[in-house]
Amino acid sequence: MAVAKFSKADKEKFRQEAKLHAHQFRRELGLGDEPIADIFDLIERQGIILVRYPSPSEKLSAMIAKEANDYLVYINSNMSLGHQIFSAAHELHHYRYDKDNLQVITCNPMSEPDDPAELMADFFAGELLMPEETVRATWKRFGKIVRIMPIHVITMTCTFRVSYSAMLYTLLRLKLITGPVYGKLKKLSYPENKDLLTKYFSHIGCDELIKPTRKELPKIFIEAANSNYINGLVSYKKIQSLLSSWDKTPEEIGIEYNYGID
Repeated sequence: MAVAKFSKADKEKFRQEAKLHAHQFRRELGLGDEPIADIFDLIERQGIILVRYPSPSEKLSAMIAKEANDYLVYINSNMSLGHQIFSAAHELHHYRYDKDNLQVITCNPMSEPDDPAELMADFFAGELLMPEETVRATWKRFGKIVRIMPIHVITMTCTFRVSYSAMLYTLLRLKLITGPVYGKLKKLSYPENKDLLTKYFSHIGCDELIKPTRKELPKIFIEAANSNYINGLVSYKKIQSLLSSWDKTPEEIGIEYNYGID
């Protein structure tokens, strides 16, 4: 028989502490209780270097590293956008609360971790992205639901911009859906039902949440490239070469070839 990694009491203790962390973070940034529109922009505004790039490893969702006084968060863009968003919120907790022990931490959120710091980061991400009170209030807008359908969960998923699995689990945890309903709707996330899930998400107009994303340039790189080109410190061809790894052109980051100078 498998032994539980954490007792129910331990999990609840971690959850309540992470919930306080999430509420404190929202207050500090003046985020209120509304869904977070862009978690990636929020991370970069903390002064963190954010890199979203594909990894061949299916077990690597994200990573945070510290070098001197700089922090870097890596997100595997081969994962669905919804998964990337949860991973980003997960790394925010490491950034804020694990700095003393941080060199490099590799993460796979929502994977039943046996490390308390990973569990706390998961709980923090869940509460930061899906505040309990807001989830309950949003669910009430459906009125009295006779039969809970995938469209209800997908609408919630699109509202809070998370993964289908994360939203479904939150609804179960808050007792807004029952265990049998959870089990039935969970099947929709299985690989063999990918086309059907995509069809449902397309109806709502947010199927990007269940797809991987392209390579995303760090904002700090875009700013540095523009500044250095404007000041004549780097050539157009050099920037073009650097951007080739990201499948981008200089024009896509606001740099036009200057025939009179370069």
